[in-house]
Amino acid sequence: MKKLTVKAVCLLASAAMLTACAQNSKTQPDTEAVKTLNYISTQSISDSKAMGEIQDFSYSPASDRLFFRSYLMTDDSAEYYFNSMKSDGSDFRSRLITDDRRSEISFTADGSGYYVSTVYNDDGQTCTLVKTDAEGNDVSSLPLSPEGIDNDFYIDGICAAEDYLFVNCYNNIYVFGYDGSFICKMSAENMSAWNMVKGASGTVYVWSYSNGFVLYKADMTNKELVKAALPFDEVYSSDTYPVSGYGDSELFITDGTTFYSYDPEVGTKTELFNWIDSGVSIMEVTKIFPTEDGFICGGSAYPSGRPCAYKISATDEKPAQRKELILAGDEYSLDPYIKNQAVNFNRRDSEYRITLKCYNDIQSLNMDMLSGKTPDILMIGNETPADTYVTKGIFADMYEFIDSDSELSREDFLPNLLKASETDSKLYTFSDRFKVFTVLGKTSIFGDKMGITTEQLRNIAAQRPSGTEIFPGSCKNDILDYALYMSGSRLIDIKKGTCDFTSDYFIGLLEYANEYMSSLDTDAYFDDSFWDRYATMYADESSLLLISHLNDYADIYTFEHENFGEPATAVGFPVESGIGSAFEIETGFAISSSVNKEGAWRFVRTLLLPDYQDYVDCFPVRNDSLQKKAEKAMTHDSSRVTNPIIIMGHMMLSSGTMGIGEPAQADIDKVNAVISSVQNIHKYNTTVSDIISEEASRYFNGNISSKEAAEAIQNRVQLYLSESY
Repeated sequence: MKKLTVKAVCLLASAAMLTACAQNSKTQPDTEAVKTLNYISTQSISDSKAMGEIQDFSYSPASDRLFFRSYLMTDDSAEYYFNSMKSDGSDFRSRLITDDRRSEISFTADGSGYYVSTVYNDDGQTCTLVKTDAEGNDVSSLPLSPEGIDNDFYIDGICAAEDYLFVNCYNNIYVFGYDGSFICKMSAENMSAWNMVKGASGTVYVWSYSNGFVLYKADMTNKELVKAALPFDEVYSSDTYPVSGYGDSELFITDGTTFYSYDPEVGTKTELFNWIDSGVSIMEVTKIFPTEDGFICGGSAYPSGRPCAYKISATDEKPAQRKELILAGDEYSLDPYIKNQAVNFNRRDSEYRITLKCYNDIQSLNMDMLSGKTPDILMIGNETPADTYVTKGIFADMYEFIDSDSELSREDFLPNLLKASETDSKLYTFSDRFKVFTVLGKTSIFGDKMGITTEQLRNIAAQRPSGTEIFPGSCKNDILDYALYMSGSRLIDIKKGTCDFTSDYFIGLLEYANEYMSSLDTDAYFDDSFWDRYATMYADESSLLLISHLNDYADIYTFEHENFGEPATAVGFPVESGIGSAFEIETGFAISSSVNKEGAWRFVRTLLLPDYQDYVDCFPVRNDSLQKKAEKAMTHDSSRVTNPIIIMGHMMLSSGTMGIGEPAQADIDKVNAVISSVQNIHKYNTTVSDIISEEASRYFNGNISSKEAAEAIQNRVQLYLSESY
């Protein structure tokens, strides 16, 4: 079997690395000193594509094979496949799975593999423990004891330890002997187990989520799960997870940026390597396995989806001397797509090398930006105060680069997004992709014109039955926040350093917001009765307006078929003038006006070329890539699943997409009309939001009038702008 091998051109010298953030993890002060090691990675991609989407990976050191399942959705059902390949991408094998459900294979130290096959019948389910050789061939089988197969038994993963087989069933861990006997059932409070790993000592650990991730140690003496020590104070991101241990390291752990050796007894970690500097795209990695020589990673190559493997090993080879480009951002703006592009850039470019710097908080970023420690490239998130940096003259005008680029021009990009991104006709910030933050309602109620006022909303509400919700699940402050998100420069003009909160519009908005509830008891509101009516609440008109972040051409079509039951209009939020919709930018970028700006542009331009734009996960900024995305949305694909988001207060819910077909050209045109109508970028300013909330609450509580609240907001926000900009 042929394979494609790509050797990473970038090595890691750990002693010189910058500290990177822990993807929503706060580092404890007792972290051990960084080891000085050099690591290099080699990626191998199979020339065979697995049938459907790849689910998980296992690795057999004895045969040097990676094993993984995949599933292919058809119009009528789903097909599951069992696949394997050598760690260099060769000798790909695949076969259809005929049993009802099959776990992944888990290998023991002696090279034996185990998986559990499940067959469903009228009496419940029958589970069989199957032993394989190192090549994945079945050797023997025996039934698992029915004593352990209760109503909670639904396999989500297994872990083959030396003496016991551990089965993950979400809220419980079941333990069996290799003779099929049932040993015990273990759980912890509010446990939702994600996966299991084996320590170098042979101990099994359970990675679970319960208001943050927790690691449990399986204590087989007392048959209970005991909480282990984490090397982070808090972990909320799925980018952080433990890896099975080897040698002197009981476990390893990654935060999506850095890979560590980890001691779960005391919660200390030792940094081994940085994913980007070692040449590994973490978005292509599904699972990591320690070996005698380093690590094997199994996953899917982006964007082809073909099975791939990385081999990571220590080396004496020194990294080539290249100019360093600092790519900085926060835990959200430095997402897997940006990291993947940084890895690709480091592989290709012989003059520059990207190094990542991730900030845990805005204060640290502000200190660096305003003290001259400006990164070469800044990725901008929703809470990044980019407007402040623009007024300080920190960024370069990217129009100068676009206009002189042989492969790019202004006409390549969505014109109103370019316009919304400009400051004084200069492009200091831009984005690689966007969503549209808007509000939808039935056309039969709100008409077919985009745009709405609070007075129109009041008139419509007056004609509806008592108890009808206009914005379901929303409170007074939510209404004010929506206005701030959608209004752009209508309320705050950063360029001029002015604000307008004493207008009739905003005073009227305060009065409109006062008609909503003061706070939301989430448990009481989203109770069983809510979920009983959730599927029909927009169709039966007990709720009227749906707030969403549109990110696909099928989203409005889905809402019309799954929620409204008829055509819908993107009326937007009531604003003073125009249409209350906004561009949602999660990964904006800017280039520092430094000596490295030419090199920084060499990276940034890769985010704007078709080979990147054609595959972004929401709307691309290129016109031709938008057209391709629209054509894809209209093409039947039984395996495609889209779940557009519905926003209710601080909750995000999903809409279904089963059996509704694909949008037609008219549906695409409707989305394009919404995109073309947007003139503002959604920006979130915590300080301004807090000021509005504090002063508005005095009005909501009856202490001052709406006009007095507006004047107080005006004075405080104007003072903030004068001091900050």
